[in-house]
Amino acid sequence: SSDNGLTRAELREVAQDLVDEVSSVEGILQEETPFMKPVEITGGNEDILVIPDADALGSYSGPSHDGIPMSWVISTLAAQSEYDSLQTIRDTPLLYAPTVTVDDVCDVVEPVPESSADGSPSVSIIWRKDPEANTVSTANSIMAKVEEFQNTNEDLALKCGVVVDQSEYIENSIHDLTRDIVIGVGLAAMVIVLFLWAFRAAFIIAISIPLSIFIAFLLMRDIGITVNLLTLSGLAIAVGRIVDDSIVCLENIYRHLQRGERFKIAAIDGVKEIAMPITAATIATVAIFIPLGFVGGIVGEMFRPLALTVTFAMLASLVIAFMIVPPLSSFMGTKKVCFERYDNWYTRVYTRVLRWALEHRGATVLIALALFIGSISLVPLLDTAFLPSNMESTITVEIEMPYADNADAAGKILEVEEKIEELKQEDGYIGAYYSYLGNPMGGFDGISTATIIVDVTQSSEVEQQAEVLREKCALIPETPYTTIKVTSGSMSADILANDKLEIRVIGEDNGSLDPVKAMTEDLTQKIQELEARGDIENLEAELVTELNGTSKEWDQTSLGIYAVGLGMNPTNETHMTQLITQLETEWALMRYGWPIAQLGQTGPTANMGGVDTGIAVLPVTASLSDIDAIGDLRIGTADPQKLSDLASLERSPAQLRRAEGGYAGTIVAKIVADDVGSINTEVQQMIDELQLQDGVAEIKMGGVAEQMLEGFSDMRIAILIAIGIAFAVLAIGFRSWYVPLLIMCSLPLASMGAVLALLVTGRPLGMSAMMGILMLVGIVLTNAIVLLTFVEDRRKEGHSTYKALMDAGRIRLRPILMTALTTMIALVPLSLALAEGGLIAAELGVVVIGGLFSSTLLTLIVIPVLYSLTERLCRRDRRFRTKASTDPWV
Repeated sequence: SSDNGLTRAELREVAQDLVDEVSSVEGILQEETPFMKPVEITGGNEDILVIPDADALGSYSGPSHDGIPMSWVISTLAAQSEYDSLQTIRDTPLLYAPTVTVDDVCDVVEPVPESSADGSPSVSIIWRKDPEANTVSTANSIMAKVEEFQNTNEDLALKCGVVVDQSEYIENSIHDLTRDIVIGVGLAAMVIVLFLWAFRAAFIIAISIPLSIFIAFLLMRDIGITVNLLTLSGLAIAVGRIVDDSIVCLENIYRHLQRGERFKIAAIDGVKEIAMPITAATIATVAIFIPLGFVGGIVGEMFRPLALTVTFAMLASLVIAFMIVPPLSSFMGTKKVCFERYDNWYTRVYTRVLRWALEHRGATVLIALALFIGSISLVPLLDTAFLPSNMESTITVEIEMPYADNADAAGKILEVEEKIEELKQEDGYIGAYYSYLGNPMGGFDGISTATIIVDVTQSSEVEQQAEVLREKCALIPETPYTTIKVTSGSMSADILANDKLEIRVIGEDNGSLDPVKAMTEDLTQKIQELEARGDIENLEAELVTELNGTSKEWDQTSLGIYAVGLGMNPTNETHMTQLITQLETEWALMRYGWPIAQLGQTGPTANMGGVDTGIAVLPVTASLSDIDAIGDLRIGTADPQKLSDLASLERSPAQLRRAEGGYAGTIVAKIVADDVGSINTEVQQMIDELQLQDGVAEIKMGGVAEQMLEGFSDMRIAILIAIGIAFAVLAIGFRSWYVPLLIMCSLPLASMGAVLALLVTGRPLGMSAMMGILMLVGIVLTNAIVLLTFVEDRRKEGHSTYKALMDAGRIRLRPILMTALTTMIALVPLSLALAEGGLIAAELGVVVIGGLFSSTLLTLIVIPVLYSLTERLCRRDRRFRTKASTDPWV
């Protein structure tokens, strides 16, 4: 827009100059496709609208015929190439009815601005980037050019504002996630310092984090993975886990140094001892992502980059633990080591608890089993969802109206803008707002719709502000067939919609429309209960149909009358073809109008304030819903006939058509309740209670319900496959089946904390949480692997099972607590969902923290008890026969 009083046409010329300036920016889509243009300019060349009045067209009664066809109006306007003013168009007499003017049968409306900013006329430009281009860099380059253009044309007083910029959301999210990673690294380092009381040791271990991330970035670049919300979320998740290998490696090296070994030998032997367990643990953690490669749909597309990022970081951390940590350990010195004491307070407490558990093994197992069953029984209490709600700080207001009411389109927008201004003054969270006639993402479409995009200054206030604006818009006087919808988020984010309720009522093959309509209405009335309760909003139902017409088989008499009127010879086959073509052409004019300017055709113009403005005739059938009323319209040039006399009219499906051609109705709404899954379940119960009428084939749930069903099924299969893969990896590493089986017992122990964490934090069980459960399969095994590997080593040395378990618990307690706490604490910033793009990973972080917390505490107690109960199997193993005592438990 401009403060310099520029006309809309002048603004469009300025916009075209700006487009020419920006066209050189790398990353903008260069080639036009059938469905997308690189650049679109909206506004500035709006057409004068000629809106036919169906009643006026049909009520005319002339000396030789009744009714006026659309073709007369269009022929009249096309006969003159230029008009002096709007009034001249209105006063123009029709060619075939000189006593009737255009104004008698049509509303002639002056151009209404397609685009406005904060209530002022504006011109909008939509740039689309190349799919391979970087969104942020492309948007920044465009904005730099816009700012430069604005400074160069200061005399025009241009006001350039951003309506929708996907890069802003991406940049803010990346900034926040980067902050969470840095905080996570700092918290992980603090945990190490608190446990070791040695800053050098903390530095050695903490250095593995940036090194692992750096190597992960290199691998991502090599295979073409970009830095985005999902990959950064993966790095934020991996921050705590990638220090685990380094902690275990460093701890074992210093344990050897305590024995008096020289540094070189201590480093080599220390790494050799823990090489198998930490390699097995890391490979098991990485391998659980393999099933994601077979998960399709949006779930696979979203979480696959995240999984690859975590995989690269984990593999890098393993290499660093073996190659970097041992040499750096020499800087710690050998006289004073930080792992020389094992009699601290938490070790003493744990030793007493472990001793009691080993003396009361039956009670310990029963307690663990009761806790597991109790936690599983809480699962029905969890809310369920598909994906987190979109966090874009935008509100979208959509106004829909039939063509006949388009003369009031600008007034309707002004009414909504007044409500937005009221809200802006009351709360102060509303920023700029932009209005469009038509679809802002696809340009002018005949102004059957209007859209207002409202910026909200704080993303946390989007839902609340949308609700207040919705209440205000409900006070606007209703216009027949006009609806106003207020939704949070932008239309571009609809692909990730977690809140869309969609139901399809599908008719039988070649059946009637009536039963589909009746079932749709009945079900809509039932679902209105949810709307009254406040669980859903914007409930709509429609029969997705369109009007079709086919030429009738006329007899010689009726055809002759019509043919004579057109000056055709009814006996000539060529003339018959022309007749059918004429009929189809005029039928198309009635249905689609004559928007000459949109079609790029040369047509009449009118001078509006010194600016030539195009003229568009809108369709007449768009304002009519009754087939009989449409059939009464006249068609023809010299001798107009009723359309119903010349063609058969019927309603037929426009979309949602089954392969066999059945009718379909749709019911859509937005779910505002937190528990999306329970709302879908309740709706499904309503559907099951309905008895299908004759003519209705099925009622099918779509939208988020369909996505949830498919996504949860895929993730459950992926988790089961991941468990099998992890077991196979451990079985190969341990060359045994029963020790890996004991290690796998950590998984049900982890499920307790995961369920409780979701319940306490109020997070729903969605795809992100399912991804967290999948990751737990690999992460929680690490503690059990480290613990039981040490037990196995002690048993090989000839120690009894009891002593091996007590020694392993006492010596391995500190590295286990350190690895678990660093992972959990590093995930705290992500779990708080402070980042704009962190919601996808927030549920995942909560699940991992809760699951790791419970599994760590219970693994240190339950796994040793289970191991002791299977000592008979251990005693049969030939590896223990040479040095094991006669009674391995004593």
